[in-house]
Amino acid sequence: MKTKLSLLFQLVLTSGVFAAGAVVDLPRGTIEGADFAKAQELATTEKKNIAYIYTDKATTCPLCEGASNEFIKSVRSKSVFVYLDSKAASTYWGKLPAPVRDTIAKSKIIPIMVVTSADGKTVLSSINYETYAKDTKASLRDFKKPLKD
Repeated sequence: MKTKLSLLFQLVLTSGVFAAGAVVDLPRGTIEGADFAKAQELATTEKKNIAYIYTDKATTCPLCEGASNEFIKSVRSKSVFVYLDSKAASTYWGKLPAPVRDTIAKSKIIPIMVVTSADGKTVLSSINYETYAKDTKASLRDFKKPLKD
């Protein structure tokens, strides 16, 4: 009986771990890595901003996943997306536009979203998890306000 309970307990724990995996829903066409020239070209052609999302798309944290998806949803139709893998920052950090790099460096917790003009030189708005966690509605409203047409 003890063995059966032990096996059942292990099964429940294992299935709970797999079920807890969160997924960040990146928009189709998201540019991954350091291809910033491609993002600038697309944004200029499509007359959109560039939204840099600095996070871990394979996160197991539901709070990070939820915040990332809210950030993405709030600018999805107005932006060309660039996914910046927080675990691989050393591969692209020096190539990031300075305003984006500086804005990301100010935050301590992922996710972080920075929206720039099509040329990547001007930060139009940004949001991070610290701000979002304090007041979800107000932070999203303040994040979207400078992006209104």
